Amino acid sequence: MGLKGIVAGALAAAALAQPASAGEQKLGDYLAGRAAQRQNDWVAASSAMTRALSVAPPDSDLRHNTLLLAIAAGDIATAARIAATTPPGSTDSPIASLTLAVEKLGKGDVAGASKATDAMPSAGVTHLARPLLAARFAAARGDLRAARAALDPMFEIDPTKDLGELEAARLDDKLSPVRAIARGLSEYAGFLAAQEQLDPSLLLSRLSLHLVPNEPSALVRAAEALARQGRPAEALALFDKVPAKDFWATTASRGAVDCLHALKRSGEARARAEAAVKANPKDVDARLKLGDLLRKQKSYAEAAAAYDTALAMLPADSPRRWIVLYARGASRERIGDWDAAEADLLQSLSLKPETPTLLNFIGFAWAERGMNLTRARELLERAVKLAPDDGAIADSLGWTLYRQGEFGGAVLELERAAALQPSDGVINDHLGDAYWRVGRTREAEFQWVRAVHLATDPVTARSIEAKLQQGLAAADLSR
Repeated sequence: MGLKGIVAGALAAAALAQPASAGEQKLGDYLAGRAAQRQNDWVAASSAMTRALSVAPPDSDLRHNTLLLAIAAGDIATAARIAATTPPGSTDSPIASLTLAVEKLGKGDVAGASKATDAMPSAGVTHLARPLLAARFAAARGDLRAARAALDPMFEIDPTKDLGELEAARLDDKLSPVRAIARGLSEYAGFLAAQEQLDPSLLLSRLSLHLVPNEPSALVRAAEALARQGRPAEALALFDKVPAKDFWATTASRGAVDCLHALKRSGEARARAEAAVKANPKDVDARLKLGDLLRKQKSYAEAAAAYDTALAMLPADSPRRWIVLYARGASRERIGDWDAAEADLLQSLSLKPETPTLLNFIGFAWAERGMNLTRARELLERAVKLAPDDGAIADSLGWTLYRQGEFGGAVLELERAAALQPSDGVINDHLGDAYWRVGRTREAEFQWVRAVHLATDPVTARSIEAKLQQGLAAADLSR
């Protein structure tokens, strides 16, 4: 359900169960917390929910949810206080036990942390965390055989066995339990992030940072999770803590570029990307990051030039060539160099023929130009089969049918696109055009009104307003 969804039900119910004054306080904290959650602002959400918990009667759901928010906010001291009130065997017992073990270890109480680990239930996030901690405590005692045996559950749970093998290889690295467990929790966070489990990845990263506040891998993992949760300022602050000469510095630098762009600090983003290229002129990834940034900033000619250099650096058989050709083709299309763009895109397609977004880009570009409509339709029908729930692809297929004069089929496909992405102005505009062509003029006008309100630029809005005034010319199938 995620950190945003798990809080609402418990707090709403608890607020209703209070006397008026306590209930009003809880309701105020609840509303503040919910507003913060909608923005993924874990610090504000944690603060509000902790206040709500302080005036609430015992409530397991509220306690569990507030515990998670405190960890996500990096407030492990508050999380540990909440965890200490958790009854054994409750639903939040696993994460509470892990929090207490980490908190004890952070205070230097290795024996207490080891004891808490032994009592830790194996469920949820602790399925892999418990053996990780137990192995490290055994290694710290000098018992490598017991340490390796403690890792056995990791191999049983993780089908890839990657995390277990990594930890097994590091058992004799002579790190202290604090540093070793901090690094292990960070690796676990990366394992979860690769599976798109951002919330637990953030929790484990925060626990790692509680143990070693400057652990570079954990700084990067937490920052990456926050960035993907729409918190670029907080993510940037963590990326910028990674030392410049650390192994993780390159990853942090590229993450910082994305955060600066998201914060609309375009000049700083570009300066950092260019500095990375200057510092490592043979680093193809630095060139690609610069190209991607320039494309996002709509500096398409410069982006294409960056991709030129990157392609020249990549081996002819590199599996990455298709995506760079795609990016360069998209950039060239934007500057009006269609012949070169088409060549790039078709070469990319030959290398990666079952990529829905690439099929869609080529098919829609052809349809917009009124060229190769039969082939465009074939590509888009393939794309729809590969990504049936993508509204943009459904729109492209519908628009191609429209350009072929198959208005009935266009209506059906564009209606499906509008259902998938109702707030897309282009889709609503296209659907309005298709309705007009089949004589459903009132519905066409309704869609055009929606499209005007959803238009992202004044030129598009004016062209739609003209259709509202004049309708569509009978012979013009370009609109």
